[in-house]
Amino acid sequence: MHFYVSKFLINKKLYCRLYNKFDKVFVVSQQAKEHLIETIPTVTSKAEVFLNIVSSNLINGMSQKSVEFDKDFKGIKIITVGRLSLEKGQDLAIKVLSKLRKDRYNVRWYCVGDGNDRKEFEILIGKYNLKNDFILLGATPNPYPYIAKADLYVQTSRHEGYCLTLVEAKCLHKPIVTTSFAGSYEQLRDRYDSFIVECNEIELYEKIKYLIDNPIQRDKLTKNLSKTKVDITKEVYKLFDYIQIEGN
Repeated sequence: MHFYVSKFLINKKLYCRLYNKFDKVFVVSQQAKEHLIETIPTVTSKAEVFLNIVSSNLINGMSQKSVEFDKDFKGIKIITVGRLSLEKGQDLAIKVLSKLRKDRYNVRWYCVGDGNDRKEFEILIGKYNLKNDFILLGATPNPYPYIAKADLYVQTSRHEGYCLTLVEAKCLHKPIVTTSFAGSYEQLRDRYDSFIVECNEIELYEKIKYLIDNPIQRDKLTKNLSKTKVDITKEVYKLFDYIQIEGN
């Protein structure tokens, strides 16, 4: 499976040689596939979309686990799941929360995950005086109870290949605000089950503020999400079928 290659400087000659050795190249979204072919045209005949395998039943079951999640806080809870790194955009989240707090919104933002940029984000949290409001929960093998207990799921990524956490939030019917990246429009319908925005503080702030101010709109997004059954486990048969064909 291939990442969003158009966002990185790569050695095209090296990648062409490498991909020539493969019989099949699986890519995690249609848009990522298009970017890959545009960058390395020689993979055109062997590239195929292979979505991340997700079981809605499993996610919903795991989300029922009891966790302590700021139960005494009565405001809006925003959750983001992902590695703590610049590409995931938690710095944008910190700045957006700062503006929301300055505008007197009773909201806290929680991040599940860890990473190399944790120290930098802790410094930024301190700079904006958000130690009690922007909370780094750390890594956990089961983030689903936290997503289930939140009011909003927000993805601030600067780039993604597909973004598995969006699918997981979708399974749990959480109102979603996400930045636009490879795969976002393949997973979600803007203004129907989510808001898809450009990757900047202003648009993130405006859409989050809108959903905080409009609980009826949050309920509408949740209702529309509940109409869509998410089960991508059948994707595995693409691999099985290909292995069987090659074996014959």
